[in-house]
Amino acid sequence: MRQQNTDAGNFVSPFKVEAYYQENIDQFVTPDQIKLRMIFLRKGLFKEEFKTSDGEIVEKDPQLVLAQEILKKLNTGSDFSSLAQAYSEDSKRNDGGDWGWVDKNTLRKEISDVAFRLRPGQISHVIDLDEGYYIIQIENFKKGGTQSLEEVRLQIEGQILQEQRLDQQRKWIDRLKQKSYIKMF
Repeated sequence: MRQQNTDAGNFVSPFKVEAYYQENIDQFVTPDQIKLRMIFLRKGLFKEEFKTSDGEIVEKDPQLVLAQEILKKLNTGSDFSSLAQAYSEDSKRNDGGDWGWVDKNTLRKEISDVAFRLRPGQISHVIDLDEGYYIIQIENFKKGGTQSLEEVRLQIEGQILQEQRLDQQRKWIDRLKQKSYIKMF
């Protein structure tokens, strides 16, 4: 019944599509994006003593030492994906640390500030944050911009049709309510 009462005569004119596009142009803006790989190591609970090259003993987080060793391997040509699978402690570990295409709003500010300064192929330094250590690699970059009307025409038509159906459904339910008598006990 609902479909019979809400699908009657729905048509979206090109003028409506263009007007919707102009009124909602900010919905069709895509930000700059990067294709990102990341290795994450949680901070250690206890510090350990390490001997420096000049013989001095210093206390360091063993996870930080591991992160620095991973970074050295990456800088000498090791595969980021295999090191991420071996060492990373985040949800993308099995994917080789591949986070896919992300924009600035997807990442924490501290990470996005570093990531969006890198060029494709570059690897960051060890990023030290409260919860752990991050190493990121940028695989590619896409410049943002506004999608053209032709790219989003079908999406807009679908949105307008859905709005029309919801409006028709609301009117149909209002008519049913006016015709009905409801008694509450």
